[in-house]
Formats: sequence, C-alpha cells, structure tokens
Amino acid sequence: MHGFESYFFQSFPTEHFPAQDRVASLYFTRHKQCPKSPMPFLVGPSQLAISDKSFLIFRARSGTTGKLSLSLWITNSFSNIVGRLYPINGADEVTRISPVVSPFPSAGRWEREVWDMFGVSSINHPDLRRISTYYGFEGHPLRKDLPLSGYVEVRYDDPEKRVVSEPIEMTQEFRYFDSASPWEQRSDG
Repeated sequence: MHGFESYFFQSFPTEHFPAQDRVASLYFTRHKQCPKSPMPFLVGPSQLAISDKSFLIFRARSGTTGKLSLSLWITNSFSNIVGRLYPINGADEVTRISPVVSPFPSAGRWEREVWDMFGVSSINHPDLRRISTYYGFEGHPLRKDLPLSGYVEVRYDDPEKRVVSEPIEMTQEFRYFDSASPWEQRSDG
C-alpha cells in the first residue's frame, strides 16, 4: 500500500491523513487547488487497474465540524493490493458532487439513496430519482427538514395502491378549556 500511496499523491494532489484501523487504508480529502474527483484517475491507467466490481459503498454522514454539513465517504476495495480507499467529500444543500456512477456503475443506487435521504445531488447523474421515499414527499428525512406537523395527512391508500395526501379531519369539536382549576377554592365575596 505504501508504493501506491506515494504514486497516488504524486499524481493527484490531495490532503490526506493516515489510517487509524488495522486494514491498510488510505483516507484523503480533496485539495483546495484540485477540486476534481479522483475516481476517473483510479479507473484510468494507474497501478491499481480498478474494475467496477471493486466499488463497495457510497455513504453520507451528517454533523461534521466545518462549514459543510455532510461528509460523503466512498469505500473502494482492491483485488491486486490489500487495502481500501476512502475519498471524503464535503457537501451541503447547495453544493453538488461529481458522480462516480460513470466509472463505477454499481454506485448508482448509493448515489440515489444519498440524494433521497440527505438531498445531496450529483452533477449529470443519469438516474437521480427517489428510492426510499415516495415521489410526493417534501424534504429529505435524514436532513431533518421535514415538517413534524401540518394540515395534511399522508397515508397509503390500499384500494388506490398509492400514497395519498388528505386534509386532516379532527374527530372532535374544538373545545374551550377554562384556565381556572376546579379544585381551587373560590371566594364569592
């Protein structure tokens, strides 16, 4: 892994930090002067010769320290060297990421799920649609921007075989509650 690490950082300028686990891993973030994605470099003519079957997972994590609200982790596992590669990208509601679905077709589902749950969209993604929530859903669940209460009730209608939104119907009339307690003693005069 050390030979590849020196080759990678000479060919692709990044900010990196050493691994903290037992598996030979390489963690890196994008360099400020080089905002392009490292994924096409990894598929191209390099010492790795990564195939699309080496792609494992694409995930997001919220609550990072810094100005970007999400960290996107892409895990690659290699067959010709024992190790893993973790590029880390930052994203927020406005920042769009470069997709990795073109070099790694198996990443399509993971990018769609990160968009559906966190709202992080990819530039020129071929199939960016909802995968875990229904199409009428407003907001993104793991961003916690969805309304907790409102004037519509969302439910699955079995005869129609779809999700429907209906106005909320109150089962009882509006009541006026007197703020005085019945157990308080009243003085009549």
